[in-house]
Amino acid sequence: MLLNQIGKIYNKKKTLFIVIPILSASLGISVQSLSVSTHYLTTNEPQYLPIEAHWCLSIGECILLEIADTQHEKITGMQMRNEFPSGRGMWFKYPKPEIVKFWMKNTLISLDMVFISNKVVIHLEENVPICYLSPCKLYGPMYKVDGVIELLAGEIKRLQIKKGDKVNINVY
Repeated sequence: MLLNQIGKIYNKKKTLFIVIPILSASLGISVQSLSVSTHYLTTNEPQYLPIEAHWCLSIGECILLEIADTQHEKITGMQMRNEFPSGRGMWFKYPKPEIVKFWMKNTLISLDMVFISNKVVIHLEENVPICYLSPCKLYGPMYKVDGVIELLAGEIKRLQIKKGDKVNINVY
């Protein structure tokens, strides 16, 4: 059913492609890994972005952030990374608020996801499991956000992040 909403899968010359129409404006949904018209489902190499920002929490600890701000960086996200250190995160920035959904296809480690709107935590997804087979479950609220921070699974609990927390990210 999900694939009927998002697009159709084709297998050409043993290479799996996905063709995805842009979802209806009435739905207002973009999917982190599925928001371009044509995209390979797999990536061979992990993406390592430079640390360009940090978020200091009320408990006194700061999270160092990689910033995924281009479409390609958002699509690739944390795919194929087999480790991610505690105290680090990947920040997905959106220039205007939108409904976004994330999935765990080709992500090799479980993650926590912090959804942000107007510099406030509005939704949390904890211990999101790896997805081995498509279709993968989608994660995120059904309301608009302007940012998402992915962390190693268990970091939301360890860092005591909760809905309503202020998010002041300092970009270098």
